[in-house]
Amino acid sequence: GASGALLRVQTLPELAPTAQAETVIAGGDRQRASAEIASVDGERSRYGGVSLLGYRNGGFRPHSRAERTQLGARWQQPGLGGSWQLVAHALHSRADDPLGLSRAEFLRDPDGTVSIASSFDTRKSLDHVELGWHWRSLNGRTSISSYVGNRQIEQFLAIPAVAQRAPTSAGAVIDLQRDFGGLSF
Repeated sequence: GASGALLRVQTLPELAPTAQAETVIAGGDRQRASAEIASVDGERSRYGGVSLLGYRNGGFRPHSRAERTQLGARWQQPGLGGSWQLVAHALHSRADDPLGLSRAEFLRDPDGTVSIASSFDTRKSLDHVELGWHWRSLNGRTSISSYVGNRQIEQFLAIPAVAQRAPTSAGAVIDLQRDFGGLSF
């Protein structure tokens, strides 16, 4: 379908501000772009950085597009008798769902999509925003963390209206939203 994964490992250069950007364009209407800006001061244990990642996949099957955008930011600095960090993260993801094919449909057209996927416009979207704060004492024995955020998920399923009439049916749309937060020490 329209899913994928990306793993990136990077070593920061010695105590210097850095900036980098990357763009990848591939077949199948796939694009990926990223940018990162960071500043490191090892003598004072300070770090600040922002990263942005965007991904788009046109999908090799009809109704299988996907897109994802992530933004992350972190600031770390000594203070308050230890070291503290402020972290922010935002994610937007949307993917069309071409649904599965029966064996007969696959043998007839392995790159096809079931017509009901287009009729019901089956898809899923996720929006997530989170902000966190963390403090650790100089000896590392004491720490305090707190975070707050919001997550919204919306998904459209291919459930015919006739099946939705049953009293036990939850319907064809999932629409969840929640605020969250926590504190640990």
